[in-house]
Amino acid sequence: MKNEALPDLKRIGLELLLRHGRPVRVSGGSMSPALPDGTAVLLEPCRTDVLRPGDVVLMSAGRACVLHRFIGARKEKVVTKADASARPDAPWPQDALLGRMTAIVSHGARKPFRPGLLQRTWYAFIGCLWLFCLRIKAAV
Repeated sequence: MKNEALPDLKRIGLELLLRHGRPVRVSGGSMSPALPDGTAVLLEPCRTDVLRPGDVVLMSAGRACVLHRFIGARKEKVVTKADASARPDAPWPQDALLGRMTAIVSHGARKPFRPGLLQRTWYAFIGCLWLFCLRIKAAV
């Protein structure tokens, strides 16, 4: 089997996990303290047009996946940010979006995940600011 086929197989496997409501474990500290390493989360497939700032999304990054906050979208790009990072990530192509986090699983119980109004407003502001900076950078 060629190595080029592996990302497609990984994506298909992840999409099946998302559709069937299987928990996925967070690996790494980029979303700490909200989602520490080892946290089990549930995700669902979604499109960019239903996302709101503050949602936590799963993005496909080649052979890896990244679970970061959605802060905005512009044209064909999605902008995310790790909670533990000072700067947003580089813009992603829309087809890198795999799904959105819906719940945290702890001791067998599912706790729905819904960012609050203040959190959504903050991430909307960060997203607008970052997208504005990208526009200025493109014009220079």
